[in-house]
Amino acid sequence: MCAGYTQLKLLDVNNVGRLLHKCMPSSWLSATSSTPAPVVEWNPSSFGHPPDGWLESVWLFLVNHAPRDLAFVEGLPLVPCRTVDRAGAPRGSPAPVTELVPLSTRQTCVARQLDGLSLSTDVEQVTLFSLPFVCYKKSSPSQKK
Repeated sequence: MCAGYTQLKLLDVNNVGRLLHKCMPSSWLSATSSTPAPVVEWNPSSFGHPPDGWLESVWLFLVNHAPRDLAFVEGLPLVPCRTVDRAGAPRGSPAPVTELVPLSTRQTCVARQLDGLSLSTDVEQVTLFSLPFVCYKKSSPSQKK
């Protein structure tokens, strides 16, 4: 109705895809273009990182507005793989960091645990050698790659 007369735009799927590329930390985007299967670390308390709740909001938008075609966000690190504690927070206390992998139709990411079901240890070991990512709900020393 007022297109061309104002800077306001409706947030549709295509606009959100372009905006997501612009608002992610530059280190995440350079990682996705230089290596085929990067893992990026998201720490909501780090400067320049998206705040708590952003990932859930992005997926809620995708489910409601683009449930069948995610091509506009392919390659963006939107798949949470695992959460680990990393040093470097204020006063040296560990801070939870979520590892994210890129959404891709060309690579497979297997969830170790989902909806109360778990991979057996044997199957997990096979997947670790044959797939780029095995995603964990919570990390423990035995789950590190």
